Amino acid sequence: MRLDRIPLLFALLAGVGAALPAAAAGGFDAQTGKFSTQGAAFAISFDDLAAIQGQGLTGYDIFNQRPLDELEVGAQIEADAEVALEGDGVLGVGGDLNYVSIDLGNHGELVGRRVEVILWQKPRGTRVTPSLTWYGGDPLAPTYLASVTLQPSGEVTSDGWERWTSGPIDWAWAEVVGPSSLDLNDEANTAAYGGAYPDASSRALVDALHVMDLGAALVPAASCALPSELADCGDAGLCHLGRCVDAALRAGQTLLNDELRADYIDRRLFEVRHFEGGRAPQGKIELVAAALIPLKTNSSARTFWPTFASAYTLLVDGHASAPLLGYPAFQNGGVCVHEGEADLLPASSSGAIMPLVFQTGDSLIGDQLQKGDALVAIDGLPTAEWAALARRLIQHPGDPEGRSVVTAPAVFTAALDAGAVVTFQRCAGGIDGLTPCAAADVQEIVIDLCALVGDAVLAGASVLSYQDIGSCDYRFGRPVPSRGELQNTDYEFAGYDDDGPVRFLVINGVPSYYAQGGEEWFTQVQDALIDAPPLLVLDERTGNGGGIDAVDWIAGTLLAPADVFAMDFLPSFEGGDLDSARQTIVACSTAAQSGLGCGNGFRSFVGETASQSGMQGVAANAKLAVLIASDVSGNDYLTRLLNERSGETRVFGAGSTWGAYGVIWSMAAHLGELSGGSLQVQDTIFLADDNDTNVAFATSTGERADVIVRQKQSDALANKDTVIEAARAWLQE
Repeated sequence: MRLDRIPLLFALLAGVGAALPAAAAGGFDAQTGKFSTQGAAFAISFDDLAAIQGQGLTGYDIFNQRPLDELEVGAQIEADAEVALEGDGVLGVGGDLNYVSIDLGNHGELVGRRVEVILWQKPRGTRVTPSLTWYGGDPLAPTYLASVTLQPSGEVTSDGWERWTSGPIDWAWAEVVGPSSLDLNDEANTAAYGGAYPDASSRALVDALHVMDLGAALVPAASCALPSELADCGDAGLCHLGRCVDAALRAGQTLLNDELRADYIDRRLFEVRHFEGGRAPQGKIELVAAALIPLKTNSSARTFWPTFASAYTLLVDGHASAPLLGYPAFQNGGVCVHEGEADLLPASSSGAIMPLVFQTGDSLIGDQLQKGDALVAIDGLPTAEWAALARRLIQHPGDPEGRSVVTAPAVFTAALDAGAVVTFQRCAGGIDGLTPCAAADVQEIVIDLCALVGDAVLAGASVLSYQDIGSCDYRFGRPVPSRGELQNTDYEFAGYDDDGPVRFLVINGVPSYYAQGGEEWFTQVQDALIDAPPLLVLDERTGNGGGIDAVDWIAGTLLAPADVFAMDFLPSFEGGDLDSARQTIVACSTAAQSGLGCGNGFRSFVGETASQSGMQGVAANAKLAVLIASDVSGNDYLTRLLNERSGETRVFGAGSTWGAYGVIWSMAAHLGELSGGSLQVQDTIFLADDNDTNVAFATSTGERADVIVRQKQSDALANKDTVIEAARAWLQE
């Protein structure tokens, strides 16, 4: 929709020039072409420095990497009445001034009200993404609560001013905490992650920031529980920290313009149909379409983005992730739970599977728990039953066989996000530490996370801090200590240690040689394997993927040259002639001059990286125990290759790896998204030898454990890692 600014037009097109919606303040003056914020609950003009003084504007200079105060931000105001939409000046944001924050903390009069936050901007080489952020608790150690990203409404003036809006939202989180700030981010910051960099001189002109009062808040100021969320909070609300809050604040505002929403969904489906390379996922694309297409007419913030995220998991592509407009649940309060065997509880003497506490941090929540405590119930429901209701907070895109193992840590995180009542049970295990408790002897620990955390936030105190976000390593025990400043839970960590005749090699991913920490990772792996240890545990239970060179380095050292020949990485094809297309790609990629630029496909010869340094097959005769839990991408490949060893090999764990066999691409972010999501653009065929005619693609099916073993509660009390002990026992048979 075009909104004409009559004095600035050389000519008017017939039929153009629509009135603003009632929410958009006073509209345009037909004589002057100026926009009026009359009728707004409050507004900020950018006419001059005096107009912004006291509004708490701060900024950041990305090129000189320094914060900017109000005076320095004010220096970017342009006094140009002809250009200004409202008044006599505009603020230029973007380029070297890549970030501006406007304090909104002094508008308590809007608590209990429903509002629309509106900003006009005019691109001059870039746009800004405006977003509102809510923080609670202690201002010196704030707790993140919510965010809303403003969107283009589709209304544009004849001289290029665009109207951006929050849409109708409740001003306050839980009808108590108002937004802390409106932040303006140069959208080029997102592009910088892809290798681009902001233009120092680019700007987006900003003007006519105002807030309209639309009436009473829509979401009730009420306590809630996730199982009764809809009844407690209504169609517009979600349960967060035990309080009903506007769903737009937690899940992200839905796309407000009907036409834009339809175009957006068509765009995302186009990406899935044309970029998805996994052959099994390709057969599920219409399931995704069936989930997404109805969203074209869905303007509910409560269901729009959670449904979008769930739709991508239908692909069973471990590399697939949906676009992200709002921050997901991320705070675990320093408590890490993982799937285990509660063998000491009376109802579980046969070995019930449920989350056990693996690690606790120094926090008000963690201080109440100890290793081995079993999470038996949430909000009065068995843990598994509650987790099934919390799908919007607990998702897994990979092989469903591994879901319960991979998502176990997310169960407690989701409970904390919802402000649930969690129930743990503890048993001392008798004199021998192995005897299940009688029912009367079970110690029950009940923690009301709403009362402990939610109430503290509302009272201006902080129970949670960023230091309490524990790194939930999937290992109960870490058989190799940290090294210097590098923690043994860090992604780039690799380390080894001997315990009697058994050597332990711990990795958390397979970083490429040229990635951060990659060279040291390669060195550590070489040092661990170069002397051909006869008994070896490879602990990759937290395996976050990485580069094919690192996979080949470690696998090539542990495989005999004849164990595996090659892997064909193949994109999707527009036709059914797989054999011809594959031959063309292989011929291209194996030509000396071509490298890997062969239609996004290539053949990788297994062991080539290790061979170049004389490491190929050095540890091929080791008796090898591989420990898995959550292993994706490069760690999928590594486990799959090691399963082909001619040397004795056994995989220990539960569930499966993710089943993500191909290169991952990030999709473009739109409309202020935190992420545009991602897709796997290839699939892989594994070849045993040069004559192998295998045409079976690997994606969607992860590697299973040969020995199903989980951490036992009784071992946790004795500080023993059940999986390590099982691997050690097999190695020393």
